[in-house]
Amino acid sequence: FDKQYYHNLLSKKGLLTSDQGLFSADEDVVASTTKALVQTYSDDGEQFFSDFGASM
Repeated sequence: FDKQYYHNLLSKKGLLTSDQGLFSADEDVVASTTKALVQTYSDDGEQFFSDFGASM
């Protein structure tokens, strides 16, 4: 459970088809928000864990 998950989405190698589909969806508000989060978490794994912890 680390930022490699997000690297895989960026490389179109998502583990779950549904996750890759959300990331690869046509441009719309949800897709652009999802893409921004994937890019952020791919670059900064600590940010993911901080956001994840805050959401719990």
